[in-house]
Amino acid sequence: MLCGTSALQENVQDFWTATRGRPILTRYDATEIPGCLRVSSHLRGIPKGSVGQPLPVVELQISPEGELLVKTPNMLAKYLMDPDATKNAHDADGWYQTGDIARREGYFYFIVGRALVDMVKSGSYKISALDVERACLSLPYVNEAIVVGVEEEEFGQRVGAVLTVKNASDITLAKGAGGKVQKKILGPKLIPSPGYEGIAEVQVLKKPKQAMSMQARLKPVVALDETSQSALGYITKRQLNNKCMCIVVF
Repeated sequence: MLCGTSALQENVQDFWTATRGRPILTRYDATEIPGCLRVSSHLRGIPKGSVGQPLPVVELQISPEGELLVKTPNMLAKYLMDPDATKNAHDADGWYQTGDIARREGYFYFIVGRALVDMVKSGSYKISALDVERACLSLPYVNEAIVVGVEEEEFGQRVGAVLTVKNASDITLAKGAGGKVQKKILGPKLIPSPGYEGIAEVQVLKKPKQAMSMQARLKPVVALDETSQSALGYITKRQLNNKCMCIVVF
């Protein structure tokens, strides 16, 4: 089994590894850079969450900002009739700028998230939204999760999370044609930034100095207009009104 379209959830990997006796193989590439990173079937001791190692003739760099840069004979030559997009997709040395934040541990690479969507800059920390989503999805009662950064005066950004619970078939998040939650669009709708502080349904958790724990509560979400599908089919029409989910900023 192979996964490469989106980040593989840890609980999904654990289930199929236990069921099949071997893990789902992961990979990383894009239309512009086909055949970039993959986990080979003969490898053993693969770190959990890794997208593997570069294929032959693929060169990789990680920029000072953490962005994965790629050079390969198979990479795109240009975007058709769009010289500006072609120029912006490459740095001065000809490396393709993926827009994904990555890290390397030994010989293996890990995708931390999209630079513009999945990195939350809170105080002096850079927090991977994907790591927080994986942690949320590991909870036995959580069905879906999206995590985004929301503006905040003290820290610059706080972590905002929208969770839906299991055993409730009518509770779901709108998805695109590929089945992926479009959090770049849903995030600002559910947790508008700035402005989320004034919405009663958004729970802002600020831990008191003497408190030992914080607890969020499930409640109906503020009524939203129906989400319309874009011309490219990124969002399916789905009614989000009066759904019971948890919206938390912490």
